[in-house]
Amino acid sequence: MGGGREKKPQVEKDITKYGLKAKRRRTNNQSSKEKKADSVKKQKLESGVTRWLEKEEENNILREFDLNCQFGPCVGIGRLTRWKRAHSLGLQPPLTVLEILEKRSSEKDESLFEKYKSLI
Repeated sequence: MGGGREKKPQVEKDITKYGLKAKRRRTNNQSSKEKKADSVKKQKLESGVTRWLEKEEENNILREFDLNCQFGPCVGIGRLTRWKRAHSLGLQPPLTVLEILEKRSSEKDESLFEKYKSLI
């Protein structure tokens, strides 16, 4: 396409022909304070989601422990007591359950079935 003259795209021709102003994409004119505040908000959101996912994974592990009859009955007994009993009987309960229970020592120690005991 020699000639040295480049063709303008059709949109640019229409804009110049009718005297329309092209809408420019707005650039990011945030101040450094605003950028920092946005960054902090994003980090808090990500850490909150991460904590929620970790807690959800822990709940799944505890739920599996509650539903596994290999470690004995779980109605009327707390999870930590059940874990210790299973360990003393040589049933090899998962160590991850003990770690989670020790980490959550301030929470009420009850099995999944204790929450719904009134329905049984």
